[in-house]
Amino acid sequence: MHVTKWAAPAAAIGLLAAAVVGCSSSKDADKPASSAPAATSAAATGSPAKTEEKKDFGSAVFITAPTFEKPGLKKVSDYIKDKTGAGIELKFAENAAQTFNLMIASGEKVDSVGLTASDFNSARSKGLLMPLDDLLAKYGANLKKNIRPDLWDWTKGDDGKIYAIPNEAFMFPNVPYIRADWLAAVKLPVPQTIDDFEKAMRAIKQLNPSNATKKGELYPIFIEATRADQALLGGFLKNGVSWWKSADGTYLPPEMDPDYKTYLQTLQNWYKEKLVHPETYAITADGGATKLKEFIGQDLVGATIGSYGRDNGQYDNLIKLAPKYAYEPTALSQKYANGVAAIRQPGGFKVISAKAKNAEAAIRVYDWIATSIENTTISRRGLPGIMYDYTDKAKNKIKVIDKVDPAQEFAVGAFEFLDIDNFVEETEGPYWDYYYENLRKMRKLTNYTPLDQALNLNELILPSVQKNKATLDAAKLETFIRIATGELPVSAWDEFLTKWRKMGMDDIIKEKNEIYKKAGK
Repeated sequence: MHVTKWAAPAAAIGLLAAAVVGCSSSKDADKPASSAPAATSAAATGSPAKTEEKKDFGSAVFITAPTFEKPGLKKVSDYIKDKTGAGIELKFAENAAQTFNLMIASGEKVDSVGLTASDFNSARSKGLLMPLDDLLAKYGANLKKNIRPDLWDWTKGDDGKIYAIPNEAFMFPNVPYIRADWLAAVKLPVPQTIDDFEKAMRAIKQLNPSNATKKGELYPIFIEATRADQALLGGFLKNGVSWWKSADGTYLPPEMDPDYKTYLQTLQNWYKEKLVHPETYAITADGGATKLKEFIGQDLVGATIGSYGRDNGQYDNLIKLAPKYAYEPTALSQKYANGVAAIRQPGGFKVISAKAKNAEAAIRVYDWIATSIENTTISRRGLPGIMYDYTDKAKNKIKVIDKVDPAQEFAVGAFEFLDIDNFVEETEGPYWDYYYENLRKMRKLTNYTPLDQALNLNELILPSVQKNKATLDAAKLETFIRIATGELPVSAWDEFLTKWRKMGMDDIIKEKNEIYKKAGK
């Protein structure tokens, strides 16, 4: 294995920032029906994957994150080389997409990288990517067999050809997430409706079961303003976060649905009742992930409305304050019962450069990862006996080895170039048992597929969205927060929408309606 560091100039003009190659959640083996069972059965029986004739395919260059650079990489790459005939060279870069773009422009050897949806579409439109149909037909049998069929639809260009391998990594939906131990303290079940949720939050506020606020007031709800629509609109709007068809046949954004004001009124009521923490919207406006983690770790958060809450990495802090703590995902209904907005698109796109020197080697590595759960686990965790041991190989349960030989240390995810399922191995331990159980619960929540997802449309690729989105999002966030905190009346939303349309939303409405019309909607 050859390792190179590659730093892109800060002033370089390239693709938009990409997701880190191979970055995904911890996983379990609870696989949806749409996933092919072949990989699971291979791991369960312990039977090795079928090995083709030995052939040296040379080495493929993959761009990955510098955080993965560890001394044990060579041992794993040698193992993969022995199984596939394909060597691995790593280029470490802070910005994978930008580095990929610049390496191609400079003529430097690069074969594959992981891109976000917007970066993928940008690179494809510029002719930077290799169509993969022939390579997949020759070397990608396991990729085509074990990746959900619908995910491939997102990888096709206007010519109908496949330009990426879709990453099936689990994308956490935005959901209401509630402290189950606090619900038990007030003798209430996990709420299923907005009314039940409000009742529970009032009871929790009155009882104040937090170990951090015995001498102060508890504000149990934290709301991420940029994510709340995804978590709650399924209860308030007929179409949730989907665009909806107005009386004149024009599709409009959910913010223009008359019921959106009922939703805003609900948020304002929570704030006035002091159910919502006074810093919640300041946190959102500031990016706030770190601050929210601090509040969770201080035993202050009874419910989050937004991204997957769990404990945001605050297990060690929170378990000391609340040994029996547990967060529970739910889907809240109100006028409607659509549930939470589902995310059907790939978690990322593994692409091969149009100028790749060793495209065959890259596809061989990807296909090997997709052959079995055992192979996927090796790509994520390294070799068993070094970083982890199996405690139940049939169920792919592992236990992390506490003390690893520094000379063989492997970074989790270093070769995780591809995810073939939402979850793979399960780590043993009380925390992880709770973690995986909650993920299973989340996957069973009532959910709906927004129209764009059903049409395989990522609006970020549209010119009107790229031109106007930042300005429109900032304007919405400001007015949303001012109404939710009671600074403005809910009626101010109508005036805002008029201005919003003139700021560029009308251009997006026009472009998206043309797409919907072509799709027969």
